[in-house]
Amino acid sequence: MGEQRKEEHLTIDSVRDFRELTEIKPAVKDTGIVIVAGGVPKNFTQDVVVATDILGEARPMHKYAIQFWAFLVNLSSPAFKMLSSIWV
Repeated sequence: MGEQRKEEHLTIDSVRDFRELTEIKPAVKDTGIVIVAGGVPKNFTQDVVVATDILGEARPMHKYAIQFWAFLVNLSSPAFKMLSSIWV
């Protein structure tokens, strides 16, 4: 009972991720981001520029950015109570 087992697990540490990105930004000349959808991940990667400035290592904004959007198109008819959709 006193023995502890180390089990494999997944840890999501957004603060550590943000700090790592903030350390990478000043180390390279040009940076870019690829965004799938938007929202929090988009803000997360763009705030790295602000964080480097706060840390006293002002860097330019990302030079490149690509953003993908996916839309769900519903092809079903409410009369038949079906669900038929495609991602576009």
